[in-house]
Amino acid sequence: MKKILLVLLVCINYSIYAQDSLIVYFGFDQYTLSKKSRGQLIELKNSGKTIKSIHGYTDTCGSVTYNKWLAEKRIESVVNQLKPKLISENYAFGEEFLFTKKNTENRKVVIIYDSKSSSAIIPKKESVSSQITTGKVGEKIRLKSLNFYPGIADLLPQSAGVLQELLAAMNANKKLNIEIHGHICCAPEDYANLSSERAKTVYLYLVKSGVDPARMSYKGFGVSQPLFSIPEKTEEERVSNRRVEIKIVSN
Repeated sequence: MKKILLVLLVCINYSIYAQDSLIVYFGFDQYTLSKKSRGQLIELKNSGKTIKSIHGYTDTCGSVTYNKWLAEKRIESVVNQLKPKLISENYAFGEEFLFTKKNTENRKVVIIYDSKSSSAIIPKKESVSSQITTGKVGEKIRLKSLNFYPGIADLLPQSAGVLQELLAAMNANKKLNIEIHGHICCAPEDYANLSSERAKTVYLYLVKSGVDPARMSYKGFGVSQPLFSIPEKTEEERVSNRRVEIKIVSN
């Protein structure tokens, strides 16, 4: 059975869930870049931005095995054009996730990158561990470096650091009890309960790391508590709304 993410069927624009991303499209059964796509990739390469990961997708025409291969070839075409120094991960999803019923919009590669000029979005502040350790009861602390793959509740590899800080705070103060709050951006409502699933991911990480489940709870708020009104006007506003927060219950 094909895995179709309902939330992405409603919000077919991948970029609303992405961090900073670029999407290039391909023709039917093709993995060569169009002139337009080459120009987009050259512009991205010249920008000096760091490529984090590249995701390849296809429509459902052809077998699952073939589409996996086609997704890999599309990623290869993008990599050959970008020639990045380092990429954290490449994922050839093929037809595994369908973003829309329109086949033309599923034949694509999504490049997720880290903008070096995005300090306004993720400012450098004191560590999460110190914020939680010194925080007051009722205070909410946003885990600003915690990021997920677009449209799903799987954490990006670079989220490991902030999770370790959170774990360290929980281990250092055995009286610390928290609520984990999930929020999403962009969509009119949380069709797939994604905010709750992302909060649950953080909860399960802590449980598996040895934290007593009785010290924690999790909840998804969807888009009911946006920091900026929806639809957001900028990527900075989308990033701010798309967040996980820790509420200190007792310490």
